[in-house]
Amino acid sequence: MRKLDPGVELAHKALGQRIKRLRQKKGLSQEAFAAKCGIGTRYVAKIEMGETTLPFSVLTQIAEGLDTTLFALLKGIA
Repeated sequence: MRKLDPGVELAHKALGQRIKRLRQKKGLSQEAFAAKCGIGTRYVAKIEMGETTLPFSVLTQIAEGLDTTLFALLKGIA
């Protein structure tokens, strides 16, 4: 796998931490959140650890799963 720019890696980690915090604030387990978003539980874990690049479609599903806007989810990241 190609190494990402350090700034991009930091943005992935910051976004993952934000998603995890918002998920936990809503009282959702990774399993319940994954089901709500239509993605896999392992994928949620990788997202929250900042270990994957997210396509726009998944970002949209995550924002909807967190009952927020894509803009609010990404605001201030990178």
